[in-house]
Amino acid sequence: MPLEPAAQKQFLPFDKLSGSRATNLQAPAQAEEASPGYSMPDLRRLHQSLPNAVRSIRDMLLPVVEPEPPSDDLAEPPAEKVDPAPLLSADGTGLLPPVEVNPWRDPTIHLPLPLSRTLPSLERMPLISYKPDTRNQSEMYRVTDEPPSVSPMLPTLEPPAKFAPPQSTRTQAFRWPKTPQLDAMLKRLDAYPETKAWASAVRTMVGQLRENSTIGSPSATAYLQQLEEVTSEAVDLVEHLGLGWERTDLTQTYYALVRRLDLWEQANAIILSGAPRYASPTTLGDLHKHLEAAETILRDGGQLLSWSDYLRFKQLHQAMDNNASPQEMQDVASQVLARLEGTDFDEAQKELLSQPAFLNLAESLRPWLGIEFNPEKTLAAIERYELEQAAEDARQIAQEANLLQHHAQPEIVAYGQLIDHTYRNANARFEVSQNFMQAFMPELSPADEPVDDFILGARVRGRSRSVTRLHVRPVPDNQQWRVQLEVLGAVDSHTTSSSGPVTIFNRGRSRYHAAKQVVVNSKGFWVSPAVAKAETTTSVDNLQSDFDGIPLIGSLVRNVARGQTEEKKYAAEAEVESRVRRRAENELNAQLNTKVHQWQDKLYVTVIEPLVRVGLEPSIVDLNTGRRSIAGRFRGAGTKQLAAHTPRPSSPVDSVLAVQLHQSGINNMIRQLRLGGRELTPHEFLREISTRFPAIHQQADEELPTEVKFTFDASDPIRVEFRDGQAQLTLRLDSLQVGENTWEDLEVSALYSPTSMGWDAKIVRESTVFLKGKRLGFRDQIALRAVFLKVLSKKHEIPLFPEGATNDERLASFGINQLALHEGWLAISLGPKATTKLSAANTHRIGDQPERASR
Repeated sequence: MPLEPAAQKQFLPFDKLSGSRATNLQAPAQAEEASPGYSMPDLRRLHQSLPNAVRSIRDMLLPVVEPEPPSDDLAEPPAEKVDPAPLLSADGTGLLPPVEVNPWRDPTIHLPLPLSRTLPSLERMPLISYKPDTRNQSEMYRVTDEPPSVSPMLPTLEPPAKFAPPQSTRTQAFRWPKTPQLDAMLKRLDAYPETKAWASAVRTMVGQLRENSTIGSPSATAYLQQLEEVTSEAVDLVEHLGLGWERTDLTQTYYALVRRLDLWEQANAIILSGAPRYASPTTLGDLHKHLEAAETILRDGGQLLSWSDYLRFKQLHQAMDNNASPQEMQDVASQVLARLEGTDFDEAQKELLSQPAFLNLAESLRPWLGIEFNPEKTLAAIERYELEQAAEDARQIAQEANLLQHHAQPEIVAYGQLIDHTYRNANARFEVSQNFMQAFMPELSPADEPVDDFILGARVRGRSRSVTRLHVRPVPDNQQWRVQLEVLGAVDSHTTSSSGPVTIFNRGRSRYHAAKQVVVNSKGFWVSPAVAKAETTTSVDNLQSDFDGIPLIGSLVRNVARGQTEEKKYAAEAEVESRVRRRAENELNAQLNTKVHQWQDKLYVTVIEPLVRVGLEPSIVDLNTGRRSIAGRFRGAGTKQLAAHTPRPSSPVDSVLAVQLHQSGINNMIRQLRLGGRELTPHEFLREISTRFPAIHQQADEELPTEVKFTFDASDPIRVEFRDGQAQLTLRLDSLQVGENTWEDLEVSALYSPTSMGWDAKIVRESTVFLKGKRLGFRDQIALRAVFLKVLSKKHEIPLFPEGATNDERLASFGINQLALHEGWLAISLGPKATTKLSAANTHRIGDQPERASR
């Protein structure tokens, strides 16, 4: 999409103007009597420009390099039509009709709508964000929270109307970052003879890139190309390694290089192209004009009140009318842009916001964010996060990606997207096979029922016995979960029917096959109407008549009755098949629709609502349905938090249920507890943890001294890390008070290991606790360990499966075949019981590729 043209260059006295530019620029009142074609300076501001003039004269006398003047090309960019994204198709499979959707917390708008007359309402906007994380959808950078403070970057909103180019536009050399984490990974590969040469070659190329070039220099392009070629050699090298630590370490190092190369190459290309790194606001006039145009459309459509409230127009008016500060203006601009560029809209709402008035408003707001692209600062923050995984660095990177998404240059917008895709990837994955789902299908017992009905006008009575079997089948779909529930049944009946003096004894069998699809996607649970097929066969066992005792006549009556029965056989079977089919469809619709509503409500109450309550934004990254399983990747992270960025462990090939959880998901939840800077007793701390996370039943030790109080570190109070087969819990405390004794700047850590005995899988603390602090003597160590051995007691175990799993007959044929903690991931999987022996290969195998959202 073309963006706002570059800001006009700073006004200079007696600058010759030409053509339309001379007529478009607003000259001050003092310039009305000037010669035609010339502009006069604002004399009221002349005294303010004297210091700049002195600096300019000084710069002329010194050997300095002047920045290139900004372009004079102020032509309006050509308008491009923005087509709304099509909705996902919900066609059926096989004999099923298209899925008839039942929207769940989703606006329902019927197209087409005359937008100038009737506008879509916002009354039913989704409350929860279920957003597919795709590259061609820009609403992956939600800026609903406070944007970062970059007030030094923003120019003042006071007159003059035109702003001078900031100092950041001067030619500047950006250095490549140091890579301590990557260096440590390469050093680890030196221990293996198979990978030592490759690690040495990579280390040499990275050193040459850092020492002999800068970001955006011509030589950097050649070094990056050579580094990419050396990196690609790992693909062939890994194929010759067995399933051991050599393969795991090489795979991890390879993907660590790949994600860096993506960022380095794109940053180098942006600086090399000379694209403006900073966009200054121009005037409030254009913003007023575009805002009024958007409000006019909403007012004509009768939706001004709801839409202006959602789009924060009132706050924008207040900021402009009150001459808000740069930081306040940036806050409001971020909020309005986040809503204008969201994706939680239906087709009619997307069509409304794609009109030129709203697009122009978004482009007028973008420069007010005051975003500067500084690749050196951004890449340095990323390397610090790679090494330390600190909360402050994570917050900075998330904010940087968020802001770059709204830059005026498309190349820099794409760079912000790349950071978001790389460091806010899915931090939870779930896959379940058809066999596991089938194990949870209920076994239905045969049912005996009386029969009393009318077929072709004749009353039919007797008994029937039905046998029903449920079957679940995934229907391949690469954009959502699509599961087909099938009901196969057979009904055997023994009935009698009377017609006049004749009684007929029948034997019949009806077979039916009913199916219904359940679709789960980013909008919720959808269901299709059930469809069924049936076939019936009948036979006459015997005939009786009132004339059976009369010779010749009884035989004649039975023959006539038998002939009439044969004539009506096919019509009777057709009527029976129709009734069986309708009954199967009605029962499947009634029972499954009720179940789907229960599943939907349970998901919202037990999963979505608790995550939202602690400040996370659960979102769908990817849903996929294969021939034998369904899989999904999800992200739990607030707008100022990161998620996963490393490849996950792959599950064994025979797994029927696999779950992978990244440590960022747990740390994001902990950080949303807002424990930083709070003073708590151990009882209060454990009670708060148990309240927010009911699965962790923690009780404070009764022997714990009641006078213990600790104050958490303000930036990163609690952190969980998964590595080398263990989970490490770290508490950072500003102070700890035990009675009259006080210790400051403490770091307390404990190691937890997974254990498994049957279905009794849990994570328990092992060994002792580790203390780190200033001037901790022997007596201090003893006193502090006595406290934290009770706070982090071994009795506080974290179960990985529900309590009833051991006695659940549906799980009798399955067992745990993977339980691993490695490189930030916790991986658990189930497999057939005969092959659930844990092996070293299963505990640390790394996935072929760290999945990314579709681009």
